[in-house]
Amino acid sequence: GPNPCLHQITTSICYEYSRRSGFDGTIKLWDSRSAECLATFKPPLPPSTQDIAVTSIVLLPDGMDQILVCTKSPQAFVMNIQGEAVSMLQPDRSKLFKPKDSKDGEEVPLPDFVSATLTPKGAITYIAADDGTVLCFTGSVHTRTLDAHSKECVAVASHPHQNMIATAGADGTAKIWKTNH
Repeated sequence: GPNPCLHQITTSICYEYSRRSGFDGTIKLWDSRSAECLATFKPPLPPSTQDIAVTSIVLLPDGMDQILVCTKSPQAFVMNIQGEAVSMLQPDRSKLFKPKDSKDGEEVPLPDFVSATLTPKGAITYIAADDGTVLCFTGSVHTRTLDAHSKECVAVASHPHQNMIATAGADGTAKIWKTNH
């Protein structure tokens, strides 16, 4: 039967590899022809941190050399297929929305990441967060935040040919956003 810990599978027709992400905090690189596991690795997390779910994996458009790994934490990583982190994406507190019930002077909590997508050329990364927002990154720099949903934003996808993204929320809504990428 289906594995309840399997969250996402990403495949590429051009290459003979599949990548699997799961709630056990691992990323597995598979040969899709032989079904052989070629590598298993985890995103770099502080040593004191227990396993954090890998919630999304996105193949970078320049080939199979790098992947964007989204974790159920306020961090995402660009990693190579050897399991080494190339860069890290994390929120800039000054670009986050304050919770509606927060008081002045309170620190804005960092949202956990849920899902990620890239623009077709990979210039902009959009990351759905558990606070209902979508964080926009150019490279590893957090450039803006969209107030997308009243509950957790569970998915984000980029249109392959037009300047649009789609989001889905735990509030039961799906939205289309025009972007300027």
